[in-house]
Amino acid sequence: QESTFVGLARERKVIQPAASDTNEASCSLNILDFQWIGFVALQRAQGLNRVLLRFFNPQLICAILCLGLFSFVVSFRTMTATPHLQELGVIGAGLSKGFDPSLTEYALLTHSSQHLTGVAAKVNPSETSLLTFRTKSENRTVKTDTGLAEAIRLDQDVYPADVELEVQDTFRTTEYRLQVLKYGILPESIVFSGEHSNGRSFQRCVPFGYLSYEHRVRIPPGLKTMDIFINYDHFVIDLPAPKRAHDRFTNLYEENVSKEECIQKQLLFKEIVKTQFSGAGCYSVVQPKWNSCAQTRSDLTQKFLKQVRGAVHGDLCVQGQYMAEFDCKKLETSGSSQLSRKLTQKDSETPGSWWEDKQVELRLLLSINSSQL
Repeated sequence: QESTFVGLARERKVIQPAASDTNEASCSLNILDFQWIGFVALQRAQGLNRVLLRFFNPQLICAILCLGLFSFVVSFRTMTATPHLQELGVIGAGLSKGFDPSLTEYALLTHSSQHLTGVAAKVNPSETSLLTFRTKSENRTVKTDTGLAEAIRLDQDVYPADVELEVQDTFRTTEYRLQVLKYGILPESIVFSGEHSNGRSFQRCVPFGYLSYEHRVRIPPGLKTMDIFINYDHFVIDLPAPKRAHDRFTNLYEENVSKEECIQKQLLFKEIVKTQFSGAGCYSVVQPKWNSCAQTRSDLTQKFLKQVRGAVHGDLCVQGQYMAEFDCKKLETSGSSQLSRKLTQKDSETPGSWWEDKQVELRLLLSINSSQL
């Protein structure tokens, strides 16, 4: 028996749509009006055709197409996307540049007095399958699927220490390389200037090389005022320079040097302030030439301190009545890499100048990320 819809269609009669509640007739057809075709054909089909016709459902077909499209997009993004770190941080050091997941090479800057630093890394488990931490100097490997925080020893005979972070997913691998470099900040020179009671002026520039071996600086008596300027400079033990520079600390390298010979260099040569054994040679940090006293590149040091988020502070102290008693005055900082203090007789609580007939002690403090060195 034919359905009413088929019967009306065979007689070619006009089908009047039912009016809605708002008395407005709608003459448009939607996809649900074609569901009857599958049910009518299903009554006459047999075998495989009968099974296939059961899927002739517009809603089911749309759902299958959407699911297939979604699976294609997800698979395409997974195959083309590069696995990356979500976070990268260092403990007791500073990154040479801000973290960017697309950048894969970094330098870790740590102070030369430190013996230990750390690396913390994190990945998104929904996008990556494995995170591997590897150090060649310690021959150590750590694997995880979420995040890690590992310590790095800095007293190894291999310099610079290399750290590898490998991020993997189903199809690809991304390697991050971190190189640990040591740095230091030292006074380059100290300038003393003042006015004598007879009206004559006094000025003396003392280079760091002299202060490192001779800890006494003689100042003429009878000064009414005395100004002290401490110029400091930085060094990084990284790529060596071909020769010694006159306006900054220079990093030199010599091959085929034993560890014992490398350590002795700092004791034998006055111009060397720091040595570092690399495993096959020796790095030597050489101070600026003494004839260029107080003429270093202060702009480079200021940029470096901003990079490691550091600051230098200082005090000028004289010994009091007792051995453990010191009278200290803060050194003022300026925009350049310099500390200064202007002293007058008003700074003294006793008759005479504050610095007369007393041993003056200079104290410098380097602050890096709330840590003091």
